Amino acid sequence: LVEYYPEAKVILTERDPDKWIKSMQQTIYLAHSWSSWDWMKYWDPGLVKLWMDCDKRDWCAFLGETVQPGRQDYLSAEYAALAKQRYVEHYQHIKKIVPKERLLLWKPQDGWEPLGRFLGQETPIEAFPHVNDADAFVIMAKQIWWATFGKMVATTVLPIGLAVGGWYWLRR
Repeated sequence: LVEYYPEAKVILTERDPDKWIKSMQQTIYLAHSWSSWDWMKYWDPGLVKLWMDCDKRDWCAFLGETVQPGRQDYLSAEYAALAKQRYVEHYQHIKKIVPKERLLLWKPQDGWEPLGRFLGQETPIEAFPHVNDADAFVIMAKQIWWATFGKMVATTVLPIGLAVGGWYWLRR
């Protein structure tokens, strides 16, 4: 993108790699470790399958060829170490290719002021939102899971139950 948009400004959100891994293990890696997604995704190709396929593709690209297709042990120490290594490499790469005058190294706790200054905009009066909540993410993933389970029941179990019940009733 930097090549295609040579005048664009780049904001690189900085996080401590160890805290990032811990956050990932409590959210995205945790949700992806539920093996039921492997069969649930076929009941909701518009959301669950898309989400799982995109995430796996993106993570394989991010982590490199060492990750094989199929279910990963997202919570393993080896996976965490590789993700952390790639995370650090990515940051180093961005810092290397983006000219300093177009790059803002920013932490969410820095708030609006550095963003506004970097982008040439006024600093908003509102407090900076802090919405990256691990518990909320897991709750959302569980809601998606249950909604997908409901689709599975409605499209498979319910019709089969009605058919069996109807057959039984007609045989009486």
